Amino acid sequence: MPRYRQQAGFSLLEVVVAFGLFVTLGTVVLDGFAGGSKSVVRAEHYSVATAHAQSLLDTLSVMRPIEVGERTGELGDGFSFAQRITPYQWPDEQTPDLDLAAFVLEVSVYWDGSAQTQTVTLRTLSIDSIDHADR
Repeated sequence: MPRYRQQAGFSLLEVVVAFGLFVTLGTVVLDGFAGGSKSVVRAEHYSVATAHAQSLLDTLSVMRPIEVGERTGELGDGFSFAQRITPYQWPDEQTPDLDLAAFVLEVSVYWDGSAQTQTVTLRTLSIDSIDHADR
């Protein structure tokens, strides 16, 4: 009576199925890492753009006299900016009777994102004396 030896190991079908599962899971994991790295790069761009915008806004806020107008320029590293200074429009019932003029300072920093142009915009209110504002 012949004896059948029980083979140790996996069949070809089991190996193919296991390999398919491994490749599928590997693809999902690598895709997750790629998405995470894109998020890190995007966050770094927003951080750099915000720092540029804050620096430009700080420069505008100490400039005297404040001059109404717009200005654009390049910052390097793929970033550009637009500055805008406009007079602040007080609500009629809240217009102060002071020798001060208020201005809205706005700075936008732009860069090319993965799919479209990205923007960070910062705004603040600045007050200057009427003497400076009329010049």
